[in-house]
Amino acid sequence: AESLDRLSDYKVADGFPDPRGWDVRSADGRRIGKVDDLLVDRQAMRVKYLEVALDDAFAAGRGDDRHVRIPVGAARLDDARDDVVGDLAQAGLGSLGAVDTTPQA
Repeated sequence: AESLDRLSDYKVADGFPDPRGWDVRSADGRRIGKVDDLLVDRQAMRVKYLEVALDDAFAAGRGDDRHVRIPVGAARLDDARDDVVGDLAQAGLGSLGAVDTTPQA
């Protein structure tokens, strides 16, 4: 999957919400972070993951690794509140994949 921010010729389709910048909350309403980017499968033309920058409380013990990927299937967009509700029981916050945020040339 590739970063939508780095794919200048791709955008979120008209009529669909763009959750970048939205708060990410657990099912019980706790804020765990903010959507930083969308990771796209270019062949399928679909967003596969939400890249989330974790809040301090959820990043504890992860060192400089403050970004995780949440599979789109483990998230529900709340367009009315500009929130993403993550099914963390399904996604498993401790097992979410770290994201390489190193700039690519």
